[in-house]
Amino acid sequence: MKTLQFLLMLTAIGFSMISCDSSAERPQFELDLPDEIPDDNYLIYSAVFDEMYESDKIVIAQSSQTNLWLEKDNSFHEMLLKNNPGFDSYLLTDLAYQNSESLLFENKFLNHNQEFALITSDELKYIFNGQDINDSWNEYYKSHDSNGYMRLTQIGFNKNKTQAVFEFSHHYASLGAGGFIIYLVKEDCSWLIKDIVYTWVS
Repeated sequence: MKTLQFLLMLTAIGFSMISCDSSAERPQFELDLPDEIPDDNYLIYSAVFDEMYESDKIVIAQSSQTNLWLEKDNSFHEMLLKNNPGFDSYLLTDLAYQNSESLLFENKFLNHNQEFALITSDELKYIFNGQDINDSWNEYYKSHDSNGYMRLTQIGFNKNKTQAVFEFSHHYASLGAGGFIIYLVKEDCSWLIKDIVYTWVS
């Protein structure tokens, strides 16, 4: 009888351990249905990452960011005008318009030497919901073999679509992040970076 009770107890403990392991499993996060974003935008993003980063893999937040550092007549605008005499200030109007709401990217980013992946807002919230940011980053790197992740704005264009500007931020550690404004010009059917302005760093 005691043997039977002992076996039943072991069985109960086994089920309890399985239940605990199951509850500790990391949830799966499916990408949200993407919005319609022009293919040319993905070409611009991809060209920028190809030139600025040597990372084999780049992870991008699926939801575009809407907060902008570049605004009419602020110091970043003045810097772009000073460094680039042909800078079309209509870019700021279109940049603000394009970022009036957040859009969802599709994984249409493409470079020969880089792999791209998207991360959802739900997964970012799941990872970074703790009080210890270092623990959160350790959790991130358990499932993502990349140098952090990027947040992108939508792209603003001039009226004839020969100039483009957008912002992005790169997050990779508790005290490792920074923001950028990218200004590009289309020459001979290719988008070329003309200026990179640093907006913030931590």
